[in-house]
Amino acid sequence: MFKRFEYRGADLNSPEGGLSGVDPDCNVAALERDPIGLNGSMEIRLLGRGDEALARGVVTRFKRSDSPDPREFLDDPRTLLFVVEDGNAVAGWLYAYELVRPDGRRASLLYEVEVAEEARGRGYGRAMIDALLAEARSRGHFETWVLAEPDNEAAEALYSATAGRGTPQVMFTWDLT
Repeated sequence: MFKRFEYRGADLNSPEGGLSGVDPDCNVAALERDPIGLNGSMEIRLLGRGDEALARGVVTRFKRSDSPDPREFLDDPRTLLFVVEDGNAVAGWLYAYELVRPDGRRASLLYEVEVAEEARGRGYGRAMIDALLAEARSRGHFETWVLAEPDNEAAEALYSATAGRGTPQVMFTWDLT
């Protein structure tokens, strides 16, 4: 099941709740609606085992995937999948990975955060990052990091708004296909 984070203004550093018994399929149908029915009632959820239907709907919508299978991702204790809901609709998602270093210290990599276009500018991205940071602290992580394109002004503004600090880096990739 999922862990619930209640959004209380800018103070998301202390998550409320714990494991919840709410039906994980309750908002899957809302993913089909367009535009999102926003009503200002924000809730952040960290998904886990048992939330496959909701995760499948989120991946279908935001990654435009025809046949997602999130079971392996949700079963892995070192993966984090957050959704932000407003009323009956999922307004965005974030996923991250817990990384363990050889010295035993743990960090988290924020891999992707996305808010539906019609829901942007309302604080959903910031709230999900705050929830990730709270969860990372609760797991004893010493840092969380993210990579962004140098010309992505929206990402830079979002990460700066959540007290992230930019560092000069060069990233190399290897195409394995």
